[in-house]
Amino acid sequence: MQAVFVIRAVKCLFRAAEIMEGRVLVLSQAKMQAAVADLTSELLKKAATDLPQEITAALMQARERETVESAKVQLDNILNNVHISKVKCASICQDPGIIVFDVNVGSKFPLNFDLAEILRTATENMMLGRIL
Repeated sequence: MQAVFVIRAVKCLFRAAEIMEGRVLVLSQAKMQAAVADLTSELLKKAATDLPQEITAALMQARERETVESAKVQLDNILNNVHISKVKCASICQDPGIIVFDVNVGSKFPLNFDLAEILRTATENMMLGRIL
């Protein structure tokens, strides 16, 4: 779910570049490519290490309501992983699942670099712990 934030942020970056086109500030292709790579890496890191507060609160409430001891232990482990991920900036889970990118840009947007390769590299770096 949080990978969607990556796409929204990238779309916002692209939209900002489209708006700036024709004004004084226009991002060069190299700067745009670097910005997309940095933004993707940063947001993938956030998606892997930062659980939304409402989810953490729901896990804590579930832990308090739980009556089965083995389930309490599992919820304690999850909550402990969430805490460790915040302290050590580490992935919450060893398996972050499948990351799907659905990127659409306008036909007038000058995309002169390989966006798929940037997304692939950022994802690989995140999976290998290079950006955590």
